[in-house]
Amino acid sequence: MNIESIQYVTNEKGARMAVVIPIEGNEDALNEFLEDIYGHKIIQKRRREKTITKDRLLKGLKNDGLL
Repeated sequence: MNIESIQYVTNEKGARMAVVIPIEGNEDALNEFLEDIYGHKIIQKRRREKTITKDRLLKGLKNDGLL
């Protein structure tokens, strides 16, 4: 990634509010970043769910034909 090609959007006080990263040449890094953001949102959404044991998880996957 060419650091000079990155642009920042600032507010009236000069504080950075957003970033503009060219897509060309940065596709893999941007896709990975977006996947990370999505994963983080899913984790936050599900963090209060009750946990299960590994054995229960494996049994469920086998019953669903996924293992």
